[in-house]
Amino acid sequence: MKTKPNAKATRSTDPLVGKHFHTLKDGKIHYQGQIMGKAGDDHYIVDLFSFLTGMCTCQRMYTLADMKDWLIYGTQADMTYSYDHGVASRLKP
Repeated sequence: MKTKPNAKATRSTDPLVGKHFHTLKDGKIHYQGQIMGKAGDDHYIVDLFSFLTGMCTCQRMYTLADMKDWLIYGTQADMTYSYDHGVASRLKP
């Protein structure tokens, strides 16, 4: 899994903003990215990263309900480690 430095998440007191994540679909990793900012009461803007280049491919908006099963990480390094050696390594597509 490649990840490249990306834009800084919006400064926020929200504990999810700035976190990195893997989404799951059918029990397997589907997307990877970073929560960039809050866009309403329960909506968040996220950057999605390419698994091949690590570059941001697009931004999307998700609700808290959408995010309930995501694997959330404190840092990009934590996300990469999990994908290579941790919980996420057992969920690769």
